Amino acid sequence: MKKVYIVLILVLTLILSSCSATDVIGKNSKKSFDKIYETNINDIGFVSNKNRFVFTLPTGETFEWSKDFKDNREDIVFEVDAKPFLDAGLDANDLPDYITLKDGKLIFKFDLSDRNIKYNDKDGGKTFEDIIDKHRDLLGYHEELEHFGLKLAEGYKIEWAKDMDTNDKDIVFILNPQALRELGVDVERVSGWTYTKMKEMDKEVELLLKPFDLK
Repeated sequence: MKKVYIVLILVLTLILSSCSATDVIGKNSKKSFDKIYETNINDIGFVSNKNRFVFTLPTGETFEWSKDFKDNREDIVFEVDAKPFLDAGLDANDLPDYITLKDGKLIFKFDLSDRNIKYNDKDGGKTFEDIIDKHRDLLGYHEELEHFGLKLAEGYKIEWAKDMDTNDKDIVFILNPQALRELGVDVERVSGWTYTKMKEMDKEVELLLKPFDLK
């Protein structure tokens, strides 16, 4: 019986340690994003006709997050220049529902969930913090790059630096090379983007990256 109690205590300790580790990731991810948000507050605003916060990045791309996930299918959005993808072979006549070509922009739209988000029209940082809280199952940490990341769909992520003062990749768009390859894109020829392979969870994955230095 004593051995059983010891085993139970060890199991509970492991569970509590796991929860604590998750909390550390959650807290630090919010703290890191908040610093990026506050540092770039002049480039972020709520756009009422989109019902989203829009973060305009240095080269014109936008990172957008909705305040309403429940009645909306465009929870997180990337808008990027379409020309590099078209030049690399993108078939614009055969795009899936989550990709739109409009006004020279390629728009990637991700439906994360129907969860209620606590929002503040004047504070997109607090809104994004609640998105993190409500989607902890999608949150991760990339130790090699010192990035937190939110999984948006298979092979797609948004990542942000743990410490923007020491990292030159403060925000990173991550696209799925295989999905784009199936649309005719030669992923190694997309100008301004980096095709690479990395280890994740002991397996090699393909990534198409666009990092942004916000300092």
